[in-house]
Amino acid sequence: MLLLTAIVLASPPDTSEASAEELRPDLSGTWKMTVSISTAAHIPVLGDTVVETERVNLVRIIEHDGEILQHHKPCTVQAESQQLIGETTIPDAFVKSLPSKTYPVSLRWDGSTWTYSADLQPERMGYAESATRMPTKVDDLDVKDTDVDGAPGVTIKIRVPVFGAVDAYLVQDAHTLLEAGIVEAETITGQANVQLLEQNIIGASNPLFTRQPTITPVAERNTFVLERVPDGSSCLDL
Repeated sequence: MLLLTAIVLASPPDTSEASAEELRPDLSGTWKMTVSISTAAHIPVLGDTVVETERVNLVRIIEHDGEILQHHKPCTVQAESQQLIGETTIPDAFVKSLPSKTYPVSLRWDGSTWTYSADLQPERMGYAESATRMPTKVDDLDVKDTDVDGAPGVTIKIRVPVFGAVDAYLVQDAHTLLEAGIVEAETITGQANVQLLEQNIIGASNPLFTRQPTITPVAERNTFVLERVPDGSSCLDL
């Protein structure tokens, strides 16, 4: 009996199941990030619609001093109206004016899987960071031509039946959090939780379109996908 007890006590621990830390996915590398945001919009003159905006970013994730850092560079932005009340084009100048950002990623074990979260940080477009309120007119002193196209704010282009092509000049605040409940080595899919999305039209090439839209995020349709791509990839490769 004593011999059997000694054998049991001397037996090595069961290592058939790796610890959670050993199973932690290595996110280091290059990724394509697609963020899809849907908003229910009431647009004066045009009516009600759902606008789907898709932004593609080139992402690089590194680990530094025990912290996971994610850097993204905007590549493309596309917008589409479900009701086809107008065709929206996001000019290259608009995309180039979007800031590249670096921010921490949280990777946590919840007892059964690894979860991912990242704060994309507040993003202000078309007016000064120091402003205490969002401008409503083109002559507001805080308005900036951040896409450097010679027009105030940032410009989007709309083609509307009867009215033709219209340039709309915007200011906007946005803030989005990314959260995913399942993390895999090659793909991460989750919710894009919109914390803030406010927009004013401060001017337009057709004065009829200077009226303010009402926009409300459609929470259940706002998603993101991170897909691993080869290191060295550029926006042109995505």
